[in-house]
Amino acid sequence: MEKRERAIKTPIVEEDSLNELHILIVDDIPFMRGFIKNCVKMCFPNCIVDMAEDGKAAIQEIQTKSFSLILCDWELPDIKGDKILKWVREESPAKDVPFIMVTGNSEKEDILRVISLGVTDYVVKPLSCEILAQKIRVALRSKR
Repeated sequence: MEKRERAIKTPIVEEDSLNELHILIVDDIPFMRGFIKNCVKMCFPNCIVDMAEDGKAAIQEIQTKSFSLILCDWELPDIKGDKILKWVREESPAKDVPFIMVTGNSEKEDILRVISLGVTDYVVKPLSCEILAQKIRVALRSKR
């Protein structure tokens, strides 16, 4: 039990390259953006985090900056997460960037849809920092 507590309190950084991350968080709920950012910064303390509150802002960010990873909610007020994923995979300069859908949507047909669109991984809310960090590590390693 002591080891587990120490592991949670200590930043989880396994490789130097994981410290040089530039992550985009897309979520319309300010609390969720903040929670996800705090999780990411706790696990990857030297990473750069940008945030977008809707699909249009996310597309703008993706068109103008280079990201290591995109974490995107499905239910956004303007452009749904699956549409952003489709655009990223087909038209954006970030075609090969790992894309993790972070959402409350757990419908089987929706999960199969984003898999067919090229999602790297899928995390269902509510989520834990530990699970999110694990998914990020796997996504980034699979890209390499």
